[in-house]
Amino acid sequence: MAPHRSLRHLTRKPIGFLEYRKLISQIPNMTDQSVVLMCTAMLERTLEKNIRLRLRRLTKKEHSELFIRGPLSSFAAQIRMAHALSRFGPKTFAELETIREIRNAFAHATHPITFTTKRVAERCRSLRMNNVTYPPMLEHLFQLPLSGASPRDQFVRACVVLWFTLSLDTRPWRPKRYTGPGVLQKIIA
Repeated sequence: MAPHRSLRHLTRKPIGFLEYRKLISQIPNMTDQSVVLMCTAMLERTLEKNIRLRLRRLTKKEHSELFIRGPLSSFAAQIRMAHALSRFGPKTFAELETIREIRNAFAHATHPITFTTKRVAERCRSLRMNNVTYPPMLEHLFQLPLSGASPRDQFVRACVVLWFTLSLDTRPWRPKRYTGPGVLQKIIA
């Protein structure tokens, strides 16, 4: 009999750019809750990769003990750890915390909430990624309008821009060559 594996392992299956693009193209057909969970899952995997690149090579067991069932298994812990490792600055930290709060509201609410729920809409409007000038290639790459004014559009835009920017900074860290705060801080911090 095959060993029992946690469903968390299924959520850690790596996917590439084309799969992300396909997921993003499906957003118009998704429920609000699905949009929030999918967008934050993308960010969570990218944060995990950012953290792993600053660590020595981990065995499967060590990875599981840290990221699957250990201290870095939550979105909140990964945000705090990536910030502690200087993967981004305080403004991006605050943005990720707001996204995490929105995610938690959708994931844990026992009653239906949507992007039009007053407090959710206010939080989406507060995301500062909505006030950043985006590279035109983002709209082209993801076939996603970056100018929508609805809270849903604002949330998706903030997540996609953060995911894209964090993905740019997933190069391995080399102590002898590392000379600055990295691509991410130059772009959005």
